[in-house]
Amino acid sequence: NKLKNTFISNVSHELRTPVTVLRTYIDTLCHNGDDFDEQTKKEFLNTLDTEAKRLHAMVNDILDFSRIESGNVCLKKEYSNHLSFLLYGTKDHFITYPFKLLINCFFSLYLYLKIHPDYIITTGAHTAGPMCCLGKIFGSRIIYIETFANISSKTITGKLLYPIADQFIVQWESMKELYPKAIFEGWIF
Repeated sequence: NKLKNTFISNVSHELRTPVTVLRTYIDTLCHNGDDFDEQTKKEFLNTLDTEAKRLHAMVNDILDFSRIESGNVCLKKEYSNHLSFLLYGTKDHFITYPFKLLINCFFSLYLYLKIHPDYIITTGAHTAGPMCCLGKIFGSRIIYIETFANISSKTITGKLLYPIADQFIVQWESMKELYPKAIFEGWIF
């Protein structure tokens, strides 16, 4: 319940930002539009367009999330040709985890060689680090998103991929101190 409240709070904040920008720019153009030159008006309209697209994308994401939460969407059924699941395992299971990790690495390698993606986008963990290294060798571009959970420390995968990632994204501004070349645009979730 606390997680849901935090999510709603964050979504509310993220929705208010483009709405506020839209309202402010529209109000300014409506009431003071004659005071601006054509270039400024064009910049205002470009900003309105960007924020409207951002708002549209967020609303679509929320609606998709709502459909998934309600059980009206079965991802495995809807995307059966696109989804594959690796074996689940955590480092807490000292005996089985190494075997599952090894199997997942081979399965990931098989999928990589079969699909040969132009991009690998990941938040890391388990097979992601080694697969990104192999992908880089085979010419894939690597986009790494450092986990939202870390605010002031590097992850193992982050340390591994920072030097080779084509884009390295952090979700907290404080992480730019640890990864100076990283991109920070806010929370991705």
